[in-house]
Amino acid sequence: MLTSRYDIYVAIRLMGQRLCAASLCAIALLLVSLPAEAEWNDFLVEIFGPGPGQEASQKPSPVSEGPFSSRLIVDTAVTVGTPNRAVLGTNIQWVQNGDGLLELNGDFNERKLKLIDLLAPTLIRYPGGSHTDLFDWRNSVGPVANRKQNRAFFDNQLKTVRFGTPELLRLCREVGARPVISLNVITQSVGELEPWVDYLANHSPPEVAFWEIGNEPYLDPDEQPTLKVKPEQFAELANRAIRMIRGKVDGASIGVPMRSDKIGGVHATPFQGYNAKMLSALTEQVDFVAVHNAYLPFAYKKVPGDEAFYYASAAAYRVVEEDFKQTREDLQQYYRKTQPKIAVTEYNNVFTFGKGATDEYLASYANAAYIFDLLVTFSQEPDLLFANHWSLLDNWFFGVIDRDGDTRWAYPVLQAFGKTLFGEIVKVTVEGPEFDSPAVGMVPSRQGTPLVRAFATVADGGLQLFVINKHLNSSSALEATINSNTTAELKSIRRLQASTPFDLSTDVQWQTLDPRSYDDAIDLPALSITWLSYRV
Repeated sequence: MLTSRYDIYVAIRLMGQRLCAASLCAIALLLVSLPAEAEWNDFLVEIFGPGPGQEASQKPSPVSEGPFSSRLIVDTAVTVGTPNRAVLGTNIQWVQNGDGLLELNGDFNERKLKLIDLLAPTLIRYPGGSHTDLFDWRNSVGPVANRKQNRAFFDNQLKTVRFGTPELLRLCREVGARPVISLNVITQSVGELEPWVDYLANHSPPEVAFWEIGNEPYLDPDEQPTLKVKPEQFAELANRAIRMIRGKVDGASIGVPMRSDKIGGVHATPFQGYNAKMLSALTEQVDFVAVHNAYLPFAYKKVPGDEAFYYASAAAYRVVEEDFKQTREDLQQYYRKTQPKIAVTEYNNVFTFGKGATDEYLASYANAAYIFDLLVTFSQEPDLLFANHWSLLDNWFFGVIDRDGDTRWAYPVLQAFGKTLFGEIVKVTVEGPEFDSPAVGMVPSRQGTPLVRAFATVADGGLQLFVINKHLNSSSALEATINSNTTAELKSIRRLQASTPFDLSTDVQWQTLDPRSYDDAIDLPALSITWLSYRV
């Protein structure tokens, strides 16, 4: 029986010790930190769940079992935005030889490099994650044999930076990406950082796309307590760094981290009022604010059943959209200069940490469905500057390419969006049933989430249409109307489909179907994403 603050601290600490491979460990520990303003009983509820009689329903309420009908209307004459290819970014860390990309002889692993090239990320963020705030860039340049060691965030061990700055730039050149640099302003001074900014500015191409000041200063990392910094102190560090970069890099796009007090109704920072305090002390102009608001549903209390878990994940994108709204409101209220855009410098599912089999759900079909939802949302947020998936390689279950060089479920979804985010985003209307999802972790109960969601782009006379059926076990007959006054020719159908939401298969490919077999309604199996190409 855990009855004291110390008991809870020990429980969380033990959980964290098992997760040192994942950059998100610090977030997992600190999302449930007790703010000074919070009541102790409220904290107990957040960690261990409500007491008797307060338990939220863990049974989702989707439509009735059995096939259902849905209707989709696309009007290519009505555009709703231009595709933002900067949402196709990713992350790589300096540790573990670039998360396993670098061979001992200094070459890139050929299989993994080919997969990265086929994925075609537009941005690659470096050097962390949590490793950012201990990163000494001086140990990441020059001949590898002469490089000194950096301290790793989670195990506190000194390690040679084999995947350093030159290796990052080489990777970006080979796959056609641009770097996003996270600057360590916590343990390095502006004077110490200045030569790195010079180095990066003088070693282009590729030119640095975005400069991010710090990583997650709104957390209080138990693994590295010396990194704790108050919001006002961080703002002053950021002010100094911004002035230095502006003086050296013409047209630099610079951002700082933001964090809402709550995400999904759950305390998300031990520094309650972080945004108000940091933004009020930020005197320099920034071009974007960086948020990590999409690590969901994260069942930090107890693990629900698989059905509840899946439907909560299927509704989680709505929490992200709500946090975008909160972020904009905080900016309007507390930031006194020109309103910056928003960037998501890390995002992915999180189901559980340190709770066994459910940890691995992050590598399942449900993750691919969640990534689909986020890419649709990101593509339609007018003030979203860029987004970087966490992460590219290995890194616990986060990487879209695993340790052995096999791809995980999210890979084909990211790759397909990379092939289709061109031209214009066009209006899509979906008519169909909705589902109600239970409260799970950081995702409150949600009513009225569509079971069928779609996204479409048009370019060079071609229409690319993605449709997801989120029902756990029922198919839908989709009636698709493309430009009611013209004829659209269906050229190809491809599909990702799973038999269970937490299917952990690797190297899953888009299945090609015969479009001639779909004269009328298009069958959307349960747990599937369908990619249709039309000539219009």
